[in-house]
Amino acid sequence: MSIPTDTAALPSGARMPLVGLGTWRLSGDVATGCVEAALAAGYRMVDTATRYGNEREVGAAVRASGRPVFVTTKYRDSLSPSPRAALEQSLADLGLDRVDLWLIHNPPRGPVEPVWEEFLRARAEGLVCDIGVSNFSLDLLDEVTRVSGVAPAVNQIRWSPLVFDRAVLDGHRARGVQLAGYSGLRHGTLDHPVIRSIAERHRRSVPQIVVRWHVDHAVVTIPRSSDPHRIASNADVDDLALDPDDRRALDSISA
Repeated sequence: MSIPTDTAALPSGARMPLVGLGTWRLSGDVATGCVEAALAAGYRMVDTATRYGNEREVGAAVRASGRPVFVTTKYRDSLSPSPRAALEQSLADLGLDRVDLWLIHNPPRGPVEPVWEEFLRARAEGLVCDIGVSNFSLDLLDEVTRVSGVAPAVNQIRWSPLVFDRAVLDGHRARGVQLAGYSGLRHGTLDHPVIRSIAERHRRSVPQIVVRWHVDHAVVTIPRSSDPHRIASNADVDDLALDPDDRRALDSISA
């Protein structure tokens, strides 16, 4: 296995791996087994959320591994009106004293300022190392920063060659916000002829091409699978080199 060890620097000084395991729709023993397989293969980051209902299983696998693992979880206001209560429950379910990254899962239904203030307090108290958001536009990132003076460390959004937008990528970099992508292997990505052609030429799988493309752009990616073999294979890309023409072709799919 040759899983990339590339990381992104976060405001706390922590380094977030660019490749991690997504756990959406993984539950019960399947979730535990997938996390165990990922960590055994060399993954060092796992992404979960209160909404996924699998924090207990994810935490059990992380703790049992005995390895240093970067753990992300998320708060959704439609599930709990209290960010602090939700975080305390997440920590209890994960069996951890703190998480590395805590995200607002979706833009709040009300003002973002009081929610972000709770996130800032949790960070100050050491319950989380870094705080961020998910599914926020660049304008909403600016609003969070304006009302608090603190920019989110990370914004997790849908991202793949099918939705690549240079202005969005550059906008995150200009704001000092790390872009993290989800659903990189969904919505037709695996069947796209351009990606398949590049994969065939390199004699690699389509997921490997997409994961390598994320890493080359320094974007966090969290490919998800319920198959331990595919979990290992998806991230086996450290020795895969995309040439400039490959990257231009992948970047141009969404044009």
